[in-house]
Amino acid sequence: MWFTDQFSLQGSLRWDYFRSQYNSVQWGIDEGEAETTKLSPSFSAIWEPTSDAMFYASFGRTYRPVGTDIATSSNALASETPQNGLTNEPERSDTYEIGTKLDFLDGRLGVTGAVFQINKDNAYTVDPTTGEITNAFSDNGEGRRIRGVELGVTGKITEDWLMNVAYAYLDGKVTTATTGSNVGNEAPGVPEHNVSVWTSYTLPEVASLPGRFSLGGGFQYATSYWADSANTARIPETFSLDAMVAYKQDNFRISLNGYNLTDHVNYESSFSTSRAVPSSRRTFMLNIGTTF
Repeated sequence: MWFTDQFSLQGSLRWDYFRSQYNSVQWGIDEGEAETTKLSPSFSAIWEPTSDAMFYASFGRTYRPVGTDIATSSNALASETPQNGLTNEPERSDTYEIGTKLDFLDGRLGVTGAVFQINKDNAYTVDPTTGEITNAFSDNGEGRRIRGVELGVTGKITEDWLMNVAYAYLDGKVTTATTGSNVGNEAPGVPEHNVSVWTSYTLPEVASLPGRFSLGGGFQYATSYWADSANTARIPETFSLDAMVAYKQDNFRISLNGYNLTDHVNYESSFSTSRAVPSSRRTFMLNIGTTF
């Protein structure tokens, strides 16, 4: 809804219905189901004083119901499945954000920035010893608060040379927990510093070739983070050095991408203080595509 040529409001209200049913043939595991209805509101206020500047403030609420991550656990125990007689409330995330998007040099330089806070209620995680999902699939759910800052710069240094840089700072805390000693600890799965850099350059035309070559390279980095709310085990830092060489002619493009060229051992997620899921090691991918 536009109030002036510069100020507008956007909003939505979504009705969510979640129903999870669990059947088991394993002895000692109770069957059960969980049923929940929720309203998920979101809205944003946007101010655009010029065609090159935009400022906004937004709020959004989302839910993650029981059973969403049941396949991530090592075995089907009662704590990870919906059970009759328990609250089975879904995990709720409220996100507050204030940000801006600015363009300079006739659009050749773009700058974005945002500060945000995410409040999680009834959050579920993984037991640090057994690896089983425990919180929110039973009566106990954790509360977490994550605050952060995001900065991004996209630039066209020349007509053929592009660069993108992004940085995010995250600060996560456990705000409520059935284990009192966990309150005030750092939230699991939240790396404090996150950096991404990518640049690409299209080479000058060669008279003997109908198309043009381009080269690209960059890296992604994230600091280490805790694997559990008790802060007893950490996932090491993440680093991936990537590169690309491509050739484009008219509507056809072929590229060879290399990921994690240093073969650094990275991890996608953790399941306990002793188990983690590794990411792909050094990988190469050939892509062939066309546009119509």
